[in-house]
Amino acid sequence: QPEGVQRADLDNVAQLYQLACGGSADANKDEDSEAWDNKFQDHVARVMNDHSAALKGTGTQLEKGLESFRARAQLLDVVQERLIARVLPLDPQIADAMHCLQSAWEEMFTGVLQLKEEELRKEGSSPQG
Repeated sequence: QPEGVQRADLDNVAQLYQLACGGSADANKDEDSEAWDNKFQDHVARVMNDHSAALKGTGTQLEKGLESFRARAQLLDVVQERLIARVLPLDPQIADAMHCLQSAWEEMFTGVLQLKEEELRKEGSSPQG
């Protein structure tokens, strides 16, 4: 299995982002769309820079895999933000519910990663018999 986030992962996020924007990359472009496109590109660049640095600090394949899951989940954040921004003017209550749901999923996912990382640290510090 390849290390880290792959081109296919980035392509999938880009496709989801286009869907969140309303479909075609060229459909209904306005200043807001350009600002969101810039935000998307900046977000992907930041996540990938953080991911690259984090991979350098990992040792085992499991640690690298956990870091890849973390980065892939973080890449999706901007897609969710775009969906919420599009829904907000139409139905603020749904937008609020979407934001709360995003926070709940993020909290659970982060918790699972922290538990696994803690387990790995304990395994690494326990004496081998």
